[in-house]
Amino acid sequence: MLLVGVSTCRSQQLEVVSKDAVQEIIKDTKYVLVLFFYDMETCPWCVAAEKELLKVNTMPDLYDHAILIIKCEDPGTAVKYGVTTVPQVVYFRDGVPALFEVPQNAREIRTMDVEIFVEEAQQVAIKTLDDDSFEHLTQAATGATTGDWLIIFYRPSCDSHLSAVEGAGIKLRHKMNVAKINLDGSPRLEKRFKIKDCPTTYFFRLGRMYHYFSEDPDQYRVHQLISFVSTWYKNVKAESVPIEPTAFDALTEGIADYLKDLMHGPNRGKFLLGLGFILGIVSLVLAIVAATCPCRRKEVKLE
Repeated sequence: MLLVGVSTCRSQQLEVVSKDAVQEIIKDTKYVLVLFFYDMETCPWCVAAEKELLKVNTMPDLYDHAILIIKCEDPGTAVKYGVTTVPQVVYFRDGVPALFEVPQNAREIRTMDVEIFVEEAQQVAIKTLDDDSFEHLTQAATGATTGDWLIIFYRPSCDSHLSAVEGAGIKLRHKMNVAKINLDGSPRLEKRFKIKDCPTTYFFRLGRMYHYFSEDPDQYRVHQLISFVSTWYKNVKAESVPIEPTAFDALTEGIADYLKDLMHGPNRGKFLLGLGFILGIVSLVLAIVAATCPCRRKEVKLE
């Protein structure tokens, strides 16, 4: 059984930490378990969860750092890390959040479940991909020999679901790859996959991809992500993985985008006038060439 370190002196309550202090603790502490809760007087499940976390065993010499356990009541911080119901626990490893999801059809957070989760989650599961590494590592369009991939495309402004994807990745660690792509640093992938919504998640399998729909924010739950990549993806239309554009494709697309910007830009009138002038000159030159061409139809003599 996993034993984690909190302190050698037990108290009857976890320390309540403000939203600003939580950010500092996550930044400066290697391992942090945060219990998100609302008013303890009106949330008996939160009280029970705190009692369970207080029973987590301590043994600091198992890891290079002890695991700090705190609690936070700030709703904004909870939402930031993908918490949609309370009580809920998020485990931070070097600042990377992993959502611990209470087992389905239950509201209890049990000591044993937390210990198992922490043991499984010591190493971060989610990989980071970008324009340069995506195709090389996934081979999504060229054979898919590296296995299946669950990938979330996101921006820092819509990254609250990363904790749920990481939580799913921990459970799927030996079955498939789980990764994230920051669209702000991967413009080519954003164009290639025509990403419009943030976040957007795809499951890549055997050269095909399946869109994980998440119109309801609550759908980004650990068990739902696992269910999707296990069986539910079969109910979604399979799409072909877009081929990685060549250098020529990029050049022609760049020219097309440039012309499109001119067409819809503030100098549209001047652009159309100049384009008309150029086309007129080209037409005149072609007409002159046709009129002065020395070519004549050969006469065929009949003998």
